[in-house]
Amino acid sequence: MRALVIDDEELAIYHLVNLLKRFSFITDIVTFHVSVEALDYLKLHQVEIAFIDIEMPEMNGIKLAEEIQKLNPACKIIFTTAYDQYAVKAFELQATDYLVKPVTYKRLQITIERASKKIKKIKPRLCLLGDLKILVQSEAAIVFDKWRTQKVKDVFLFLLHERNKNIHRDTLIELFWQEKEISKSIASLHRMVYYLRKMLESHQSILNNAIEIIRTDIGYQLKVKNIEVDVELFEKKVKELSDIRKVDATNYKQIEVLVSLYSGNYLDNADYWWIEGERNKYREIWIYYSSQLLDYYYNEKMYQEVITLANRIQKLDPLEEMSYRMLIQLYKETGNKQGEKFQKSMLEQIFR
Repeated sequence: MRALVIDDEELAIYHLVNLLKRFSFITDIVTFHVSVEALDYLKLHQVEIAFIDIEMPEMNGIKLAEEIQKLNPACKIIFTTAYDQYAVKAFELQATDYLVKPVTYKRLQITIERASKKIKKIKPRLCLLGDLKILVQSEAAIVFDKWRTQKVKDVFLFLLHERNKNIHRDTLIELFWQEKEISKSIASLHRMVYYLRKMLESHQSILNNAIEIIRTDIGYQLKVKNIEVDVELFEKKVKELSDIRKVDATNYKQIEVLVSLYSGNYLDNADYWWIEGERNKYREIWIYYSSQLLDYYYNEKMYQEVITLANRIQKLDPLEEMSYRMLIQLYKETGNKQGEKFQKSMLEQIFR
């Protein structure tokens, strides 16, 4: 379980973190002094429980909790404060608990027990965008970066690309062993499937049969069940946003979620003709919404958000010039000559 602690007082954070460390099932504790920084983190990471101080500058804990619930409705909110006059408002937000400082271990035990009963077990996530991996509690539990042979990788990625579909044996042979005699091709296919099953078996403590290869009447099927798939989450969010024609204050948070789901090219570092269509589709959607979001940030003078998103675009897609031009414009307007010069030099390198 990952816990988030947000408080503008260093001693309060130190005290609460020390208490939380006594609970063995809380495996990760992340702390912030500023609400906005906590929100940026939550856009990219899954958090099960958040301890929020109410009296904070810039954005108070009540407002922060409202924003967290928009980003992650499943996150359990616990308010920590030296005052009790906010209790009614806290429970209007359906907070799990309300702790008055100084927090004691005995009182915290009650809170943690109450929150644990409400927290649903989070499914692992299969990531096909960017590096191929399995995430558990937002951390990489399995990274598929070592393969017995290149052919084993090729077959696995094709079955993954066509997941939950019944793939004819002849299709696999034509794609990967067309130069061999049919008997040798069939033997090679059986051997590949054996290697892949052994690979998946070695990860069963995490996968729990979420990914398995089964024999069918005509060939094979890679079944994916009881696990989130990032591209499917991405597509679902795209459908939810299909009626949006303009980014504004009522919908930009939803677009932030969509943009954050994209973590790189579809099946990155794989060079196959049969993935190019999907790869280009996801990239173009991400660029479209990222561009819309950048324009909104800039027009609303949300300059730190412009810089953060533009830098992320440059990291994931260095050849996309839109992000460089946006930062050049921003740095010129704000008088950051060094930043403007650097972005211009980066843009020039692209077109050399």
